[in-house]
Amino acid sequence: MATDTAPASPRTFERFQFRPDELASPTACFLARSDIASLFVRVLKEGGETVLHSHTANEAIWLVVQGGVTFYDENDQPVADLGPNDGVLVPRGTKYWFKKTQPEDTIILRFGAVAQNDPNTRINYPKDGEPQVRADQSAA
Repeated sequence: MATDTAPASPRTFERFQFRPDELASPTACFLARSDIASLFVRVLKEGGETVLHSHTANEAIWLVVQGGVTFYDENDQPVADLGPNDGVLVPRGTKYWFKKTQPEDTIILRFGAVAQNDPNTRINYPKDGEPQVRADQSAA
């Protein structure tokens, strides 16, 4: 017997625009978002996501549009030094952080997807202190 896996209600297309020259610095906003996928843009004047963290159900593909960033693992070792048109896939559960590496503003896109059967949380791992768990707002 076949089962219907279609969503309960029909979905519609969601059109969005990405205009890098119109973005303010710093900024962070969703360009498109559903219950399982998202596209997020960040403009970094300085810094980045400088606290070691992981996402329990969220996988992300990061793509640099302008500037550069370096991604680091849980041992503060560089794992990806990215410039324009470079990207990295960060699997769910992976501990990481990143910082801006170029003097100009950095524009980076984050394509995210959420595993539907796992709790969707972000865990921060501060250098001094206990891990901090909170609901993950980076995708759905």
